[in-house]
Amino acid sequence: VINYLKKHAHGIGPGIAGLLFDAFNTDAVKQLRNDPESAVAAVNKMARRAVLSEEIAHSASLALKEIALLEDTRIDLADLFSGIGFPSALTDELIRIWGPLAATRVRRDPLSMLVLQLPGCGFVRCDRLYMNLGLPPGRLKRQLLCLWKALASDNGGHTWQSLAWCDSQLKRSIAGAAVTLNRAVKLGLRARWLAMHVDDKGVRWIAQAEAAEQERTVVDAVAALAAWKLPEVCEGDKATPAEYDQWLALKASRGREWTPKMIEILAPMPGEALTKDELLTIGRE
Repeated sequence: VINYLKKHAHGIGPGIAGLLFDAFNTDAVKQLRNDPESAVAAVNKMARRAVLSEEIAHSASLALKEIALLEDTRIDLADLFSGIGFPSALTDELIRIWGPLAATRVRRDPLSMLVLQLPGCGFVRCDRLYMNLGLPPGRLKRQLLCLWKALASDNGGHTWQSLAWCDSQLKRSIAGAAVTLNRAVKLGLRARWLAMHVDDKGVRWIAQAEAAEQERTVVDAVAALAAWKLPEVCEGDKATPAEYDQWLALKASRGREWTPKMIEILAPMPGEALTKDELLTIGRE
């Protein structure tokens, strides 16, 4: 209630908001909106001096009346988000999407804000709210997102991880709940949050879908660069001077052999450059 008053009641700071709450408890917002004169009297009496003017109280009352239709929703969202670190603009965005049902939707499934990729709604914040609300830690959707987060947070330099690795990460994330890795992976593949690769031995590997796509883009570019050959040009009277000059410039810029320095940027750590043969092997696979 105090957070709501600070944000939406014009001219009301944390001190006066606290006094209003002390005077009217959970009815503080309704009292200021519907009877600003009594709010002024109560606050000034508690403060033992004139800290709230009728002008400010009426201005705050008008602002609260303008958003009265969504008042309960805003208060519920402010209470839900208190102390977690969600951006202040999130409340307006959720109301734009879900209207008066925004708080109900968030309370039922905080992870939906992550799925919608709303600003400021990363995994850590959404999952913290999820657990604060006492929702089932082993829910399938949460298992998928815990796995997605584990893949994103791994700093070992690997895009793809084995099923055994995924299973161990899930057990760590949802300790005490039953892990259903295969179902979580299937959901991730269907939702396009995860990607799967099966190697020539039939071993399945899992990655974030976005990271897998980025890797494929790099591999395709490397394979194309490796296969590139300098085009032929006919000299003399069969090529114009401009065409010949363009061919010379192309030869100077691209017609050279691969070196470790040219591909070092693709390595996970400085000095650990992949070789040309390793990159070509990746491209073939």
